[in-house]
Amino acid sequence: MEEEMAAIENMVRKLGNAEEKAECKKLKKELEEARIMPPKSTHLTQAAVRRMIKDIIDAAIAADRARHANAGKDMRGS
Repeated sequence: MEEEMAAIENMVRKLGNAEEKAECKKLKKELEEARIMPPKSTHLTQAAVRRMIKDIIDAAIAADRARHANAGKDMRGS
């Protein structure tokens, strides 16, 4: 009888772990989508989209300039 109870408890524990993993996976997916997409209730204006694009371009230009500056330092041996 004790072995049966232990087996049942083990099955319940495994089921709980599987449910927790599924819930965790679902929440992780929702979090990732929230990072990528703005909330559905938020409407982006044309100005907001332009500002986002400008910010991305500015960041890319800054990164490229930093990369070139570092490459120049490496070639001089500094």
